[in-house]
Amino acid sequence: IRIKMTLPNYLSFALNFLRFFGIPLQTPQTSKRTKIFIRICTIFALIAIPICGVLTFIAVTARYFNEILVYVQLLIIFFTAYIIVLEVVLTKAEQLRFWGFIKKIEELYLDGSLNLDLKYKKFSRYQIRRIVGMFIFTIAIYVFVVSVSRFFEDTENMATNWTVTWLFYYYAVLVARIRHHSHILVIQILKMHVEFFNEDLERMGKILKLSINKDVAKELDVIKFRHAYLWEAITSANKCHRWSQLFNIAEDLYMFIQSLYWTYICLKTNNFFSACSKS
Repeated sequence: IRIKMTLPNYLSFALNFLRFFGIPLQTPQTSKRTKIFIRICTIFALIAIPICGVLTFIAVTARYFNEILVYVQLLIIFFTAYIIVLEVVLTKAEQLRFWGFIKKIEELYLDGSLNLDLKYKKFSRYQIRRIVGMFIFTIAIYVFVVSVSRFFEDTENMATNWTVTWLFYYYAVLVARIRHHSHILVIQILKMHVEFFNEDLERMGKILKLSINKDVAKELDVIKFRHAYLWEAITSANKCHRWSQLFNIAEDLYMFIQSLYWTYICLKTNNFFSACSKS
């Protein structure tokens, strides 16, 4: 007996949300409409990121040391965003392989030992709350940052005009942040199935004590296959996130070092925004 993969169906909103913001994730058994949507999102991201990067660089005049830091920051952010989208596109086979192993794990629960529908509904609701909640929180932070930047730009005449370019800048930053969410989603899918596996081990342990040798061998085969499929799914997931996470870590490290520098300037001059606009 074969079953239709249910998890991508429950996660359709979360997956499409991630795709809309530049992470064109692939899943099997997608409809023609979804495939067209994925292609549009992919093409848009691959074209929009370089254009936004060029327009942002034009708006930045690299004349002073503090502005050079901003220039390097933009270069890292836009390059990372492009690498992320490119990696998602090039790892299509590994993504489908990951979902294939998840489906094989699901098929091992055909005996009704676990109510996957109920588990998946709870999991899907949690993911929607998590992703949308963090997105709203991130938007709120950047609106605050841009508002503050606008205020001091008018009063302190900051060299870099962030009010014109912040949308381009934020789009590239958002791609990297959304990639984190897609990675977290995969990790939590694997974590959920590991929990199912552990629950099943406890259940089987009680059953095997009262079973004959033939039943024991059958149950052990099921355990072996579940473990093997989980391992292969984890391997595929890691292959899908290697380069994007490496560049994300490099970007975060640079941002941290840059923050330390700005803090030093603030403490030394007692006026952060004057230090930024000093010529």
